[in-house]
Amino acid sequence: MVPGSESRHPWYWGQSRGAGACALGVKWYRVLLALGVKWCRGQSRGAGARIWHRGQSRNGQSRDRDEYSNSRNAKRTSPQVLSIFHRSVLSLTWSKLLRCGTVLCGFAITPSLAPAQVNPPDPATIKISPTLTGAQIYSMTCAACHQATGAGLLAQYPPLAPSDFVTGNEQRLIHIVLRGLTGEVEVEGEMFKGEMPGWAPALSDAQVALVLTYIRKSFGNTAPLVTADKVAAIRTATGLRKKPYTAAEIAKLPAK
Repeated sequence: MVPGSESRHPWYWGQSRGAGACALGVKWYRVLLALGVKWCRGQSRGAGARIWHRGQSRNGQSRDRDEYSNSRNAKRTSPQVLSIFHRSVLSLTWSKLLRCGTVLCGFAITPSLAPAQVNPPDPATIKISPTLTGAQIYSMTCAACHQATGAGLLAQYPPLAPSDFVTGNEQRLIHIVLRGLTGEVEVEGEMFKGEMPGWAPALSDAQVALVLTYIRKSFGNTAPLVTADKVAAIRTATGLRKKPYTAAEIAKLPAK
């Protein structure tokens, strides 16, 4: 696994914190258990109070209403219901209680594991100094989506290592960085759907070459460097393009 790629796998988060999840689950289950016991006791006491009130009542109309109310509540708080609750919940062993608590905790934390939607930086609002290195340009323009480790984001932005998009045809990579990429794309057998803007308005030919060379030689990659002359040639050839590429269009680009 690529260092930092655990951020792309929710199960890794849960495995590394299994003990904490179990403890939290037991705590949640105990709270629900206490609420259930209080509810049953409260219903039982309420039923007793209604019976006492009915016996004390001397108004026939009030007694009729009370009997009607009790007949409705009796269906909800019958002895059979309380008996089932005691047998199924209060008699659980600690091992079963722990398993149930873990399940409840899983329901509680699962929504938080879903990755939040990340929007890429806007090239029109970023000013890149000509003195920055490839690593510094990457942190300003790419790291928000592909992460500082190059691991990417689950289902949104693909990893930069391993990736044939990065270490393969350099012309294809230059096209993507200059003009952007939209729609679904498959990388190393996984599907991703995150919008990448074109950086042609914000980065010079030399800056594009620097950041792409950094990516192709970082995160475990060992691909050759990218030259500013090649970036300039592709910028000129695609100067009239106004919209991002799709994965199908990228696949049709010439290999050399």
